[in-house]
Amino acid sequence: MMLHGGNQNPNVSAQSAQIASVSDRESSNGMNPAPRDVARLAAAAARCDKDAARTIIDQFMSRGLGLERVFLDLLGPAAQELGAQWVSDACDFAEVTVGISVLQRLLRDFGPSFQALGSPVWHGRRALILPVPGEDHIFGALMAGEFFRRAGWDVSDEPVAKIDDLAALVQREPFAVVGFSISGETLKEQAAAAIQVTRRLSLNPTVRIILGGNLVAQDPDLGSALGADAVVSNGLDGVTVADSLALASTDFSASVRKPIPSDQ
Repeated sequence: MMLHGGNQNPNVSAQSAQIASVSDRESSNGMNPAPRDVARLAAAAARCDKDAARTIIDQFMSRGLGLERVFLDLLGPAAQELGAQWVSDACDFAEVTVGISVLQRLLRDFGPSFQALGSPVWHGRRALILPVPGEDHIFGALMAGEFFRRAGWDVSDEPVAKIDDLAALVQREPFAVVGFSISGETLKEQAAAAIQVTRRLSLNPTVRIILGGNLVAQDPDLGSALGADAVVSNGLDGVTVADSLALASTDFSASVRKPIPSDQ
């Protein structure tokens, strides 16, 4: 998302200051983050205070919270919290953009340590994980990519802006699994088109397609309605489902389609 200028929203500024002032003893006493801890992290991110956000995470890690739970119980929910505040007008677009940017930087910071806990890359396990073209909410797909890498998948997760860009990508590389995330209600037709294009043009004729994101969480039947092979709730679930789908699919090495040259 692009950063728009403008004055800071006084409502979220007051709210952020109030949340940020919560002392450690008022936070979750155990290892598991509470909703107020997620709110504190989201507030620090919206203020572009990466150090404060990192301190909140480090406090939980010092109590024994592992990186997997940091991703699923802190970073992911904080991104959802920022999205919810935008919808409710508690945050303006610039603050949400800044907040998501901070969370993405934290995700990248933790990435190498997270991958060190995983498996070596499995030959042939190539995955494309990205938002539906046109989707502004990209954090969930980026986090899912981290889980796939940790599980040994060779991952491409650079978002594409248009269906044509997606078509060119799947014609050049034989992905075993393509995962899309969708959060916007208005992007259902775009998601269906992306799935259809992937199946029709994929260099791998047995490609498997999974669908996740906030819209899927609200309506799990959406996956089959749009043509996906399966729906997933988060990156950890996505790896389990993708592994199963890939193992069940036909070996495509002998029937792979001819790649499209990159300059076409």
